[in-house]
Amino acid sequence: MSLQTTCACLFLSVLFCAVMLPGYALAQTDSLPPLVHLDEAVILPGPSIPIEHRTQPGSKRYSRLEKRVIKVWPYAVYAGLAMDSLEAELQGIPHAKERKAII
Repeated sequence: MSLQTTCACLFLSVLFCAVMLPGYALAQTDSLPPLVHLDEAVILPGPSIPIEHRTQPGSKRYSRLEKRVIKVWPYAVYAGLAMDSLEAELQGIPHAKERKAII
């Protein structure tokens, strides 16, 4: 193998491999630091779907709905938390005009 081929193989292997450390991922961009610390992922309980709906004949429509609900579930949880914090903030404001200005 020639030196040029060896260098090309080494370059490609470095280019396409990523070093994975526990809790870290290698970022290959100019604007980010090379190592980015990843926090723990919090897994929230998802929607519970009764088993009889999954096994009924003609439940293709229901399984499509289930897939769509599971896809938007994290966004709904986040929106609920945002609404709760906004409601708590609005509780301390006595005048409706000021509350409307915040919303």
